[in-house]
Amino acid sequence: GIAIGANAKTYSIPSFTFQYLRFLNEKNALGVSFTFGTPYIFVGDETKSDFSYAALQAKYRGFYLRNKTVALFGEVSLGANVLMQYPPMNATPFFAYQVVPFGIEFGGEKLYASTSIGVGSEGSALTLGIGYRF
Repeated sequence: GIAIGANAKTYSIPSFTFQYLRFLNEKNALGVSFTFGTPYIFVGDETKSDFSYAALQAKYRGFYLRNKTVALFGEVSLGANVLMQYPPMNATPFFAYQVVPFGIEFGGEKLYASTSIGVGSEGSALTLGIGYRF
């Protein structure tokens, strides 16, 4: 978390991202993602949240290595973010991005899990995910 004051910390519940990727070939995929998150501030025993955000981004994923059970990838996403602050209800648009220099997928042909190290609107530091291929 980020220190706000002597007894305050900021935590974010997991942001939730839904994405669709279309493979152009074995090593390249294009897609779109939608993310929603609500950071919470803890001050002593009190919990406070005055804003949420939503991001819609175009995405490119390139694979360093890919076989039937494991894939290593990097990713770049760009788009728009809307910060919703309340009360009163205000919506502020701004730039959204995600940069993932390293990620790994593992699993079967249809159902898989992933983890990545990156920074941006979908999550900073470590992200975890599950997915299904159609």
